[in-house]
Amino acid sequence: MSKAQTILKNLRREKIKSATENITSEEIFHDLKVLYHGSEGELKDKNGITYPKESILTGIWAYDFLLALKSAREQKIWLEFSYKDYSHGKFLISGEEFDEEKFLTAFLRTRLDKNRQYLFDNPHELKKYLLSEKAMSAEELLARISLESKFFQGIMDEFQREECAFNLDK
Repeated sequence: MSKAQTILKNLRREKIKSATENITSEEIFHDLKVLYHGSEGELKDKNGITYPKESILTGIWAYDFLLALKSAREQKIWLEFSYKDYSHGKFLISGEEFDEEKFLTAFLRTRLDKNRQYLFDNPHELKKYLLSEKAMSAEELLARISLESKFFQGIMDEFQREECAFNLDK
């Protein structure tokens, strides 16, 4: 809990870059990493080359991979996502989950925060995650989830700035 509070304090102190501030091409998605575990069918990049299962993609290649997922409408895809200090373990997505927007940030914000938001909306489900009342109360767990969600949204603000800069260069 104290680690999450320290992270949140650091986020508040951090100078926020405006979306219009120049980001160099070396900085764009420098801290993005996707581990592609596999999918129901072949997943191809924009040049028609198949992504091998268990691929580790970083930087612009990772972003291009995420864009390729939008065209995989009928497939279920297993992957892991990390960006800066945020890491999301293995999860399953479907190309059907993507909307028609050009940008990925809105999708990632919703999809990667989905479980935390579910617990906020359904606090009675917290019992499944609490081993005993003595270890952590439901209120403490909700406070921790709230801090994690705020931290995640701050990270996604940075992702959005990079995505905007990347798409302006095109």
